[in-house]
Amino acid sequence: MAEKRKLKAVYLFPVIAGCGLVGASLGVCVNTIGIFFTPIANELAIGRGRASMLMTVYCIVQAVGGFLSPSLLRRFGIKKLIYAGSFVQIACTVLLSVCRSIHPMYALNALRGFASGVIGTVPVTIMINYWFRERVGLMTSIAMGFSGIVGAVLSPVIAGIIAAAGWRAAMASCAGWIFLLDLPALVLPLAVRPEDRGLTPYGRQPEQASVPAEGETGGRLYPPLVILTLAFAMCCSLTTAMPAHFPGIAEWRMHPAVGPAMLSVSMVSNTGGKVALGWLVDRVGTRKAASLFLVLIAAGALCLFFAGVPALLCGAALYGLCYSAATLAASTLSREMFGVENYGRAYPRTVLAGTATNAVSASVIGFLYDSSGSYRGALLLMLTALALALLIVHTAYIKAKKNRRTE
Repeated sequence: MAEKRKLKAVYLFPVIAGCGLVGASLGVCVNTIGIFFTPIANELAIGRGRASMLMTVYCIVQAVGGFLSPSLLRRFGIKKLIYAGSFVQIACTVLLSVCRSIHPMYALNALRGFASGVIGTVPVTIMINYWFRERVGLMTSIAMGFSGIVGAVLSPVIAGIIAAAGWRAAMASCAGWIFLLDLPALVLPLAVRPEDRGLTPYGRQPEQASVPAEGETGGRLYPPLVILTLAFAMCCSLTTAMPAHFPGIAEWRMHPAVGPAMLSVSMVSNTGGKVALGWLVDRVGTRKAASLFLVLIAAGALCLFFAGVPALLCGAALYGLCYSAATLAASTLSREMFGVENYGRAYPRTVLAGTATNAVSASVIGFLYDSSGSYRGALLLMLTALALALLIVHTAYIKAKKNRRTE
């Protein structure tokens, strides 16, 4: 029987471990952080913009960690990185719960962000792309989508802990969630490549050659495609900072009790959207699948201009698909533009650009609200970014086609 018909348990180890690692680094540390902005700002007597800088600092340093993770993987191996990264994540989260001013919180979140970048989305997607030649979109979407499940489940739990015992107790509880999510990666026998286990990638016969790099020319990545993939990731990642402000949007629209529900709904869309996008990518490609999702996200942003509870929940549900575009679509676009063997070179740059943009966006949204008392300007900014992303993804495929013709 062909190798691709034998989906052994070992092939699922990178996916299972990836679910936990992504769930900790994004689901806990990013997708629930918006719940902390208001109580931290109130206790420390600072503006919401300064509180949201916690997410900015985390995401910027996370991007640096992700960029460096391929070289660190080669030097230390996946297991040593996971042990060290998990310890830093947990220790910093505990220390965050006892801080009495915002500046040490920035430093701790920076350390936590670097650790999350080193063991988060970049190494997870690198492993999945090496282990699978078929069902890559689906397997990647399952790992990436777990961050949405974690966010959806923990958002109301953390909000309840804050209401009952304060944000410090809720922050301390996050350390426990991170440990539980990282545990599979800590105990499972992992390898970056299936060849390290004496196996071949799922869906590929041993005699088959590796997938060619369409965006590679003469040993280097084709610069126009690099620029376009970076621009696509930046536009999509800019939009992912908005859900963290859903509690603020609900308060702005005079429905503060709806805020946690908006976060939970968006996290459900985060998970379901990634699985749906992965399924679509495997069947129609990133170009068509990403285009559809960008239109749906824009529709969600438009819903948030309205004040009714149904509009807010509908908007949160559709807008939650932004995570799919920023993570999964950016990942599969890099793979389709540059090929599997060059994915480890191209994708970390995409993550660095996208995550840094997301980090800046998180604070920009907060400061826009502080200056105007409204989220209208931020929503218009999101719509502009989505329109640009739609234009960029089509331009990238046109450029890739022209590049192949000239080779």
